[in-house]
Formats: sequence, structure tokens, C-alpha cells
Amino acid sequence: MSRVLISGVAGFVGSTLCERLIDFFEVIGIDNLSNGTLSNLHTLLNNQNMKFFKKDVRHIRCDEIPKSIKVLYHLAVNNISNYSSYTENIEMTKKMLEIARKKDVEKFVFVSSTKCMGLVTSKKPLDELVPCKPHDLYGRSKLECEKLVKNFCERYGIKYYIFRPPRIFGPRDWQRTFINLSTLILKTGIVPLSPIKVNVIYVKNLVEALYLVSRKNVETGVYIVSDGAYSISEVGITISKILGKEKIRKLRLPKIIFSSYSLLTGSFTHARRGITYSSRKFRREFNFTGSYSLYDGLKETLIYFGIIKNDEGHL
Repeated sequence: MSRVLISGVAGFVGSTLCERLIDFFEVIGIDNLSNGTLSNLHTLLNNQNMKFFKKDVRHIRCDEIPKSIKVLYHLAVNNISNYSSYTENIEMTKKMLEIARKKDVEKFVFVSSTKCMGLVTSKKPLDELVPCKPHDLYGRSKLECEKLVKNFCERYGIKYYIFRPPRIFGPRDWQRTFINLSTLILKTGIVPLSPIKVNVIYVKNLVEALYLVSRKNVETGVYIVSDGAYSISEVGITISKILGKEKIRKLRLPKIIFSSYSLLTGSFTHARRGITYSSRKFRREFNFTGSYSLYDGLKETLIYFGIIKNDEGHL
């Protein structure tokens, strides 16, 4: 059985990816649990195909990792936007690249972020060719790591795949994206309406994209992967349908309210600027169509967070 390595395996995305890969690969996972939690791996730790290291990826020794790893998924990240986190993210990436070289890794997959692109104003959806101008240290760290991955892998003949997702949502989402909105609609029956669009991807759609890399021999590259941009109105109305709200009150929100919320929380800054992204390149080259619709993804998310019951009637 082939091996894969996942840094940040106990996190939101890492644990979901591990669940997807565990039946096909021997999974070696590394996590210091600073962001992730063992509860995310509770169904996986006793699996014979799982080997877990509770360590900072910067401190793990190469001789602890088995040889002949087919794919290395680098997901570990410090998502705080300051200089300390900037340097930590770069150090972690350098260590994972060192492991990739010494363990004969065939493919190196780095999960970056659309934040590395910055707040580029454009009337058209942004693609991978747009020059990156990150607006904060987190985005700068992701862009610097992308350069490290590209240069290192080209030097040593390792295939690399860099993914830039927008805001990720789903079960285990530590940001609890859309949960406050769902609670508001559930308690008040009020659905806020706004044409402002938010770029998102459901975690299982992202994981399926990451899984495809292990199965398809596509040329290396940088890929934006997104479910698309949905208006606040679309999200709110979809949530109300999932909640079974037959009687709702629609409340149109002035743009200034969302903009103020975005400024105060630092959330959805791309939406405030009217930025959207194109994932046409990845969908074309990998023949990818996400299996989960916005409705499906939101429903699973609301079940996980106990907002609604599952089909068996349990929270």
C-alpha cells in the first residue's frame, strides 16, 4: 500500500482529508495540536493504516518518517497574521520540503489561500495569472511558501500542486462559518438579503480536489479551487430552506452594514471589495466537479454543529 504524509492532520481540513485517504493509503499524520484536536481523529487513530506523530512539524526528525511517500500534503499553518506566524509558516514549509526530498516523495501538495493574491480589484473573476499583492502578513507568508515550493520542487524534480481555496466551511470548521447566520434565522425567522457575494468551498469538495492529485498524473501548477461566489441572499435563503422555515421575513441590508462587520471582524474582506475567483483551470485540467452543492454542504454543517437534527432525528 502506498503512503501519504499529511502535516496538520488533526485540523479541520487535515482530518477530513485523512478520512478520504485512509482506505487507499497508509497515512502518516503530523500535528502538534495547537490548532487541531485529537477528537477530529477519533475514528482514525486505531486504524491500521494510520500512524500519528504528535509533534511540531519543524521538530520532527526525517528518520522518524518511513521512506517512499507517494504524496506529501502540507496543510500545517499558523493562521495568525503577525511576523512570528509568518516565519513559522516558512520554517514549516522548508521542513516539509526537506522531508519530501529525503523520502522520495512523488508529489508535493501545498494548501495555500486566495489571501496570497491580495485585494485585487477586478470586474472579472480572478484567476491564477493575476499578479499577487497580499495585503497582510498571513497572505505574504502563503505567497512566500508558494515560491519555496515551486523553486524547491523544480530543482529536485518533484511534482508540485499548489491550491488556493477561499473561505472553507463545513463540519469541524473552527471559524463556524455561517453558524451565527443560521442561529439568527432559526431564532428570528429573519433572512438578511444582500447582493454582496462571498467566495467559499465546502470542505469535502476541497478534499476531493486534493484526493484527485493522488490519482491523476497532471502537470504541476497553481490552482484556485472554489465552489463559487454566493450572495448573502442565496446563502440566507438556502439556510432557511434547510431549517424548514416556511414563514420568513426578508430584510434587505445596506452595504454599509456588511462592510462594517467585515472591517470589525476581518472576515470576508474579498466580499467587501467585490472580489470573486475563477477555478476554471483546475476544473478543466482535473475534470473536477464538486459533488456537494451549497445546500448539501450547509446541511451537513448545520447537523454537525447541532443546529438541526440529522435524518435519523439525532442532533
